[in-house]
Order: sequence, then C-alpha cells, then structure tokens
Amino acid sequence: MTKTGDFEADVRSRYYSWIQDQRWLNRKDPAVRDLLLDTWHDDFTAYLILEGVPDQYASRVASCAYEQGHSGGYAEVLNSAEDLIEIFKTR
Repeated sequence: MTKTGDFEADVRSRYYSWIQDQRWLNRKDPAVRDLLLDTWHDDFTAYLILEGVPDQYASRVASCAYEQGHSGGYAEVLNSAEDLIEIFKTR
C-alpha cells in the first residue's frame, strides 16, 4: 500500500492502519520496521493547519482528537477532528 499524500484519502483507505499493522508484524525485524515510518501525528498536524487550525494549537488539537476517537480507529479520529476544526473556523 502506498501513501497518496492526500491525508483524508489515506486515512479513509486505511493506509495508517496498514502501517501500524505492518510495524507490529515486523516488530522483531528493526531493518523492516524502521522502513515503515509512522508519520500519523506529523501528517495529521499538517492537515489540521491546512484546515485552519493555527500552528500553535495544531499539535494539541491532534492529540485531543486522537484521545476522543482512537478506540474507533484513525477514521474516527478524523471524524472527531471535524468538530474541533469548526471551533477555529467560527472564530
């Protein structure tokens, strides 16, 4: 599976879940594991900034959305972020 660069599409196509699964499957092989860098937080933060969240809040918003939705998977985290993004759009 390859990353498209469209964060929302990558989340919906389960790219990040696939990376997490592959890292778990290859946890005993550091050479393979290190090739599968999980860039979730950095990509999510960049997405939030593009959606209008100010730079200084993006990391905290990403963490909050992850906390709210992680039990349902990455798509649910993205859904949780939509409400948080709206807060900054209405300012």
